Amino acid sequence: MNNSPLVSFCIFSYNQENFITDALEGAVSQDYDNLEIIVSDDCSTDNTPQIIDNFVSNYKGKHQIIVNKNEHNMGIAKHVCKILYEKAKGDILVVAAGDDKSLPNRTSMTVEYFNRFPEISSLSFLTQPVEKDMSMGTPYSHLTFRPHSFSIFNLDDYLKLNMGLYSGDSRALRRSVINAFPPLKIAPAEDYFLYLRSLMIGNIAYIREPVLLRRHHDSNVSAMVPKKSRYKKNRLQFREDIIWALDHNYIDERISQKLLERTKTITRYSYKKVIKTILYNKLRNNKIVRMLYWKMHS
Repeated sequence: MNNSPLVSFCIFSYNQENFITDALEGAVSQDYDNLEIIVSDDCSTDNTPQIIDNFVSNYKGKHQIIVNKNEHNMGIAKHVCKILYEKAKGDILVVAAGDDKSLPNRTSMTVEYFNRFPEISSLSFLTQPVEKDMSMGTPYSHLTFRPHSFSIFNLDDYLKLNMGLYSGDSRALRRSVINAFPPLKIAPAEDYFLYLRSLMIGNIAYIREPVLLRRHHDSNVSAMVPKKSRYKKNRLQFREDIIWALDHNYIDERISQKLLERTKTITRYSYKKVIKTILYNKLRNNKIVRMLYWKMHS
């Protein structure tokens, strides 16, 4: 791979008028040069599109900014797929939410790890929690990690260790993940499936260094409220991806059967994740609860 490949830094927004400027500032602050920034709005009903237009028209920096506005609300999975499959041109795809702020070294560190480890199909970083006004949340001083420490794991690790979803909000993937599978058609959200698709064609890296300020606010919780229909769609999408991977020889029959057995855990994992998040957001002013929450995520 080219040591300085084109990177598509993709920001996805919907009704985030209070936060989108921070997301855009994080994108244009990137210290990596071969970069296209794509900011895409999913038919917001607030002032988010106008704020994006004003920011872009006043931007005089070195990075190219491409703006996409959906004519109707597509939902997160189809929105993400539209950009990753149809708009982004990069060999590496960085995914960013419109209410988080990426630090300047996010893209350069992403490229560094992809260059070092060709077997990695996607990676995620540790994220730094902040409140909605960008004041710092619980620091990571109680966690045991070294700067630039990381782990690499594969599909067998996922099956043996019941490994959860690592930081979908700080994910980056190679173009190969997009080329290997069709766009999502059933799932309401994309993060779990980009994670599993990456594992079915390669390895995943988790880097224990924060490159993203991740906001906690009320809409985070409402977006994650569990619904039976959502779980059913997730299971159906998971099965379709497994069958696709088997038909295209990404995995063998033995692995496909084990993965199909795991489809039942999607509901249990999603439910536990929702409970943890609601617990933190409802009681985040309590120091003990803060520590318990981050201990569960460590």
